[in-house]
Amino acid sequence: MVFLNEDHSLSPGQKEKLDVIGDWQSWPVSREGWTSLQMLEVKNLVLMMKYRVVFASPVPVLLGKLALASENTDICIIGVFHSDNRVSKEIRNQDGSVRIVHTVNPDDMEIVWL
Repeated sequence: MVFLNEDHSLSPGQKEKLDVIGDWQSWPVSREGWTSLQMLEVKNLVLMMKYRVVFASPVPVLLGKLALASENTDICIIGVFHSDNRVSKEIRNQDGSVRIVHTVNPDDMEIVWL
């Protein structure tokens, strides 16, 4: 199960890494986000179904609640996409000034299992 904001998409490299772990499905997260109650309901469903989950989009409260509930058990296996490699890009602002932003190449990300 992959938690992914409905405005985001997985890169080909991320899909390849997910394919290695087997059959997976995307669980779309509303662009407006979820309430705490909705996250609690999702957490309970994930724990009941014993899903292996990967966070491709941040849902911090759900991540924390699942991690705490599954600590020292095999009820839920949690992974997150992560990359240590950052790429600097120059972005030109409307006023002509330039700012530097640091991004990651999504194809360079690995799944880190917690």
